[in-house]
Parts: sequence; C-alpha cells; structure tokens
Amino acid sequence: MDNDRNVSELRNELNSLDKTKEEYFGLSKSNRAKLNELRGKVQTLKNERNKLTDSVKKIKVERDALNKTLKEKIEAFKKIAPKKVEKPKEHVNVGFLRKEIKAMEYKIETEGLDFDKEQKLMKIIKEKKKLVDSAGPAKLSSEAKLLSNEIDAIRAKADEIHKNMQVQAAESQKKHEEVIKLSNELKEIEAKQKEIDDKCKEFKAKVHDVNEKLKGQLDKAILDAKEHPIQHKENRKERRKKEFGKEKEHRHNHTIEELQRKVEEKIRKGEKLTTDDLRVYQAKR
Repeated sequence: MDNDRNVSELRNELNSLDKTKEEYFGLSKSNRAKLNELRGKVQTLKNERNKLTDSVKKIKVERDALNKTLKEKIEAFKKIAPKKVEKPKEHVNVGFLRKEIKAMEYKIETEGLDFDKEQKLMKIIKEKKKLVDSAGPAKLSSEAKLLSNEIDAIRAKADEIHKNMQVQAAESQKKHEEVIKLSNELKEIEAKQKEIDDKCKEFKAKVHDVNEKLKGQLDKAILDAKEHPIQHKENRKERRKKEFGKEKEHRHNHTIEELQRKVEEKIRKGEKLTTDDLRVYQAKR
C-alpha cells in the first residue's frame, strides 16, 4: 500500500511540475516572439537611419563644393566689378541736373549757336553728366552682370541643399533616438528571457528527476507483484472494492437528489403525491 501511495503522490507531483514547466515554456515562446519582433524593428530603424546619414554626408559634399565655387565666383566678381566712386561732399540734386542737361541739349539742337558757344555748352553738359554718374550707382559690365547672376543662382542652390541636409539630418537623429529607446527595451526583455529560460531548465530537471523516481517506484511495484502475487491481487481487489463503493454511493446520492427534485416539482404544480413520493420527501426532511 505504501508503494501505491508513493506512486500516486509522485504522479501528482509530476503532473504539477509538468504543468508549471509547460507554462514557462509557453511564456518563453511568447517572449521570444516579442524579442524577434523588436529586433526586427531595431534593425529596420538602423537601416533607415544609416541610409539618411549616408545621404546627409553626400549632400554635405555637394554643398561644400557649391560653397567653394561660390567663393571663387565672388573673388572673380570683386576683380572686375567697378570701384565705388566717392560721392561728392556737397549734396547733388540729380533730378535738377538732368533737367539742366536736357535744356542745354535742346538749346543746341534748336538754336543756331556759333561754334564757340556750342562747345562751351557741350563742355558744361559733360561735366554735369559726370556729376550725375558720380551721384548714382556704379554700372556693371556684361561680364560682371553674368558673374553676379551666377553667384545668385549658386547661393540659392546652396541654400536649398543646406535646408534639405538639415531636414534629413533631423530625421536621422529621430531614427537614432528611436533605436536607443527600443534597444533599451530589448535589453530588459532579453534579461527577462534569461530568467524564463533558467526556470524552464529548472522545471525540466525537476520533471526529469520525479519521472525517474516514478519509474523506480513502478519497477518496484512490478517486482513486488511478481514476488507476492496473492497479496498484490488482494490489494488490487481491496482498492477496486473501495472505488466501486464510492461510485455506487455517488450514483445512489445522485438518484435520491433527482427524485427529491421531482417531488418538489409536483408540490409546486399541486399534483397528487404517491406513497413513494412522501417517503422521498420525508427522507429529505
């Protein structure tokens, strides 16, 4: 009997340990799936970040080349651009001067001046035109104008490229911060996975040990049955008798309960009770 009890206890212990082991293995599977998903996200973010970083580097090279060209163009422009003429200290009324020049030119064209007077007027017109030019902005040559236009175009393109570089650099930084955040989460889940794996190993070993003990007890029971067949047979009969008695009692109780429910149903409906019904009802009370 002691051996039978040991076998039963070991079986119960084995079932309990095996259930716990399976729970940890299920948890391990779920956690590993989460790890794989997170690792995939981190790798995708790293690839996107690295792609943006490479793009920023290429854009920077292009921007630096444009800035170098821009600097060269500006230096060339300085060499051919007209010098700034020092403005006269006294205030010059450009509008009034132009009216005077126009009036003098009209006088030369319409009046029949002698040669000397015409020459004097022409000289005065020339001097007044110089005053107008000195008071106004310096004029650019065609080459200087071309260079100025090129400088404006290069500067605009360099600015556009720089803005694009800043946008991509900001996006790259954002991806990098996400990588760091998810990597920290990954470390926490990996640490948790290690704990789960340790538990899986622990309960797997326990299941193995109890299983070996159970096999030993079963082998012992078989050996006892061979050495003491009569006693073993009697023990089996006794166990079966107890099990049969319990089953019979359970069936009897179940039948009584069913009859009692039927009697109660008759009473509720106001139906006539038989002698057997009264006995069943009295037994309940």
